[in-house]
Amino acid sequence: PIYVTTSPFDLLERAIAANGRPNVRTQVCFWRGAERSNWVDKAHKTDHKFAPSKEEPLVYHLFGLEAYPESMVLSEDDTLDFLTAIAKDTNPDQPMVPLYLRQAIAQSSLILIGFRLRDADFRVLFRGLISEMPSSLRQHSLAVQDDPRQRSSVIATAKLIDYLNLYLRDAKFSIEWNSPDGFAAKLAARVKAMHVGYGM
Repeated sequence: PIYVTTSPFDLLERAIAANGRPNVRTQVCFWRGAERSNWVDKAHKTDHKFAPSKEEPLVYHLFGLEAYPESMVLSEDDTLDFLTAIAKDTNPDQPMVPLYLRQAIAQSSLILIGFRLRDADFRVLFRGLISEMPSSLRQHSLAVQDDPRQRSSVIATAKLIDYLNLYLRDAKFSIEWNSPDGFAAKLAARVKAMHVGYGM
């Protein structure tokens, strides 16, 4: 029911709608302060009482949406300001990142796809939201990471793999060494095999 993206584009919403769920909802993190008064779509306004579901899923744009340029995290300064704003957000009733989203991150199985550990967007997402939540409530999660052994430019791959495993283990993540495309193909093949097995 919930998708968190650091992309400022609505490609994920279009894909979900094209896959038979047209009631997909978009929410945007307005980390610079007060939300705007004029909206491209009024559904983009943060709804703290919204309950995402399979029938009405949510795509949450953590680093803003292109329709609202002031919401986007683009530069290194933006990243630092974003982290500061999240850290200073102490509103218990209407926090910058809605409570239902924080609860879902804390309690759900998560899949991280398309991130590199050295990228700022991953570090902000992981350290700013995921790792700050108590992992004791979270189910086992998965991070899809490009295999450094497949890149000739990477030196000391064994040490890098050990580091990645250690970095993610405490937050209850295991690693699938694969590209996003490779993981999607593998997942699609697994689902197809299950359907054949059940005679569907």
